[in-house]
Amino acid sequence: MSVRRQSGDMSTKHATRPDKQTRATVRRAAKESLRHTGVQRFRLLFMRDGKEIKGPWFNNLTSAHQAREMMVSKYGLAVIYID
Repeated sequence: MSVRRQSGDMSTKHATRPDKQTRATVRRAAKESLRHTGVQRFRLLFMRDGKEIKGPWFNNLTSAHQAREMMVSKYGLAVIYID
């Protein structure tokens, strides 16, 4: 005996992604909570072809320094921005 699913059966639908505004709100709230807990974040800034390039955010200074050393050897100048 086979079981037929109704067209409105929720088990056949995929979970929907939240819209951009909801994602932005959640992202902002996460950043604010990090600031209030005193967590420092580090971002790498370097110059490539005369333009400032923003690298990824790092959660620890050691990783940021390793990335900075790589960018200095490749592009000549890099700084670490602390947020």
